[in-house]
Amino acid sequence: VGIAHSADDQAETMLHHFIRGTGPLGLAGIAESSDLNADIVLRRPLLQVRRESLRAGLREIGQPWREDASNQLTHYTRNWIRGDVLPLVESRYPNVVEAIHRAGTLQRETNEMVRRMADQWLERYSELDDNRWTVHTERLSRSTNSDFSTAQSTNSVHWATERPIIVAASQLAWDRLGWPRGSMTMDHWQRLSMLIHADSQSISPAADSSAGQADDAADHGGHLPGGISLCVQADRLVLRSE
Repeated sequence: VGIAHSADDQAETMLHHFIRGTGPLGLAGIAESSDLNADIVLRRPLLQVRRESLRAGLREIGQPWREDASNQLTHYTRNWIRGDVLPLVESRYPNVVEAIHRAGTLQRETNEMVRRMADQWLERYSELDDNRWTVHTERLSRSTNSDFSTAQSTNSVHWATERPIIVAASQLAWDRLGWPRGSMTMDHWQRLSMLIHADSQSISPAADSSAGQADDAADHGGHLPGGISLCVQADRLVLRSE
C-alpha cells in the first residue's frame, strides 16, 4: 500500500518527536516502509519530495486532493508545528527540511548499527523461549571480564556493557516475544539496562552501590509495565509475560 507522506511530513514528525524527548528510533523519523502484518506493507516513496511540489504536480494534471479540515486546528501539537513552528524556522533557515532529513538519515544508519550489535548481544547473552526472556548475567560477566586486559590496553570499554546496546537488545527481545512496549518509558529501559549491567558486574565491589539503584527497574516488587514480571537470580535475570 502506497502512502503519500512527504518531506514536510518527515520534518514535522522528527520535530514533534524531538520536542517530546523521544529516543533514537523516534529521531530517525518515518520509515520508508512498515510491515503491518504478513500481508500488508506500507510504502512511502515520496518522503524526499516537498508537499508543495506534490500539490503543484497534482494541479498540473488536474487531479484534486482532499485536505483534512482538522489540519487547521493548531491546538494539536502536530498542526502547530506544521502551521507555525516549521514556517518560522524555515524563514531563518530556508533549507531546514533538507537538514532535518540528513539528520534522520544519519540517525537511521546509527540505529541500524546498534540493532546489529543488539542482535549479537541477544544471541550471546540471553535466550528467548515462549513468553520468557532469560539474560545470562554470569555469561555476560565472564565475557566482559575476559576482555578486561584488552579493554584496558586500548583505553576502550567492552561494547556488551554499553547501555545503548543493552537497551536496544531489550527492545528487540520485547518485539520478538510480542510483548507490548507502549507503557515502557525510556526510564524503564534505562533502569532495566542498569540492572542487567549491575548484576553482571556484581563480583566487583564498585558495583554494589549501583545495584541498589538498579533494583528500581522492577516496579512494585518485580514487575514492569505491560504485565512483565522480573526475577533476579544468582547468575541470570528471568523476565516473563504474566
